[in-house]
Amino acid sequence: MTTRRHRLTKVGLAVVAATLCFVSAPLSADEIIALNPRPGVTQSVLLWQPSPSGPQVVFLVFPGGGGNVGFENRGDKVVARTAYLFSRHRDLLERAEVAVAVIDAPSDQPDMDSEFRRSARHFEDMTVVMRDLKSRYPKARLFL
Repeated sequence: MTTRRHRLTKVGLAVVAATLCFVSAPLSADEIIALNPRPGVTQSVLLWQPSPSGPQVVFLVFPGGGGNVGFENRGDKVVARTAYLFSRHRDLLERAEVAVAVIDAPSDQPDMDSEFRRSARHFEDMTVVMRDLKSRYPKARLFL
């Protein structure tokens, strides 16, 4: 009898653990962060706000192509005028332990070509972005 209970307990715990892996936590409103990394330049970052408990990971999304996605507020969600990786599949990353920061092109770059993405200006912009994210989420690790 004890062995059977023990097995049932293990099975029950396994089912609960497996279920929790697929449950997504509700998110609060999106936020557009406007930073000024260089004089006269605004760097916008879309932050998919995680639950108040604080994320373990901040996932930085750099849109491909020119990188200029153009964010628009629509209630509690922010949408991009141009699609980017995960823009149509947010549910894949919406978890309490994950914050997502989508990097838009800075205001002085209508398109971020490969030359700009390798430049000291882009490095300076991203340093400011990462400092801001680390101050918001000091315990989280940043992933590109």
